[in-house]
Amino acid sequence: MSRPPVLRRPVATAAVATLAIISAHASIAAQSETRADSSAPSAVRFSLGTIQTMAGYVQFSFADLDSRFAAAHLPKVASGAGSIGLGADVRAGRALFGGGFQSLLTRSQTDAAFRTRMSGSYSLFDVGYALVAAQRLAIYPLVGVGATRVSVNVRERGDFSFDDGLHSPARELGMSGTAALVHAGILIEQRFKRPNGAEFALSIRAGLTRSVGTQAWQSDESRVNGGPSGVRGSYLRIGFSRPLANRRDAVLPIAGTVLQTVLR
Repeated sequence: MSRPPVLRRPVATAAVATLAIISAHASIAAQSETRADSSAPSAVRFSLGTIQTMAGYVQFSFADLDSRFAAAHLPKVASGAGSIGLGADVRAGRALFGGGFQSLLTRSQTDAAFRTRMSGSYSLFDVGYALVAAQRLAIYPLVGVGATRVSVNVRERGDFSFDDGLHSPARELGMSGTAALVHAGILIEQRFKRPNGAEFALSIRAGLTRSVGTQAWQSDESRVNGGPSGVRGSYLRIGFSRPLANRRDAVLPIAGTVLQTVLR
């Protein structure tokens, strides 16, 4: 199944941005790692970057979608959901370049006749600069681009017989809308060191997102015309991070984010 043409340029932009991040990382690594102190207790350090596991919450504002559901007398789509995902970043001095992917936990709303279910995902590609770069604390303002995918599913409620189901296959409808987005946020990272010398960090990421251009909607393999657009959101994520042993360790998670962005 091909992605709608309206999204090819925004998604390609996000992918090119990530490839530029990886290219910059390779150049920076070649310069900075030759200057690394080989006498350091461990080659693993936060100055190279991190890999993160994250969980959080996303709040949506999607007035166009809400008005369409209200006009159809359907339960309102949930305006928020929990999220889980992975991410990685590479660092050079105070600069940060990263990417991450989050899946939204399914939320349902019901009335006497119908059930509305919302799910989705979003990916973000970050550029940041450390305002605070202490040994145990780092604070990065972030800006970047990405993509968001919102899926809605409407199903008629109530029991029915097998034969009735065969005669009414349209009891359930699923549609998904994808759009490019921009975002701005902040990362606060508190670092810790275990007695055995292993390092890790707990982080908080918070920010605002806004879709760019038209939301492209599909139902299975069919294009859906005239769908709503203009989703805005905010996110809060708590992450567990470990420092990189080598900047190349960040390539696979970031490349995975690119693939998730392009293929979903």
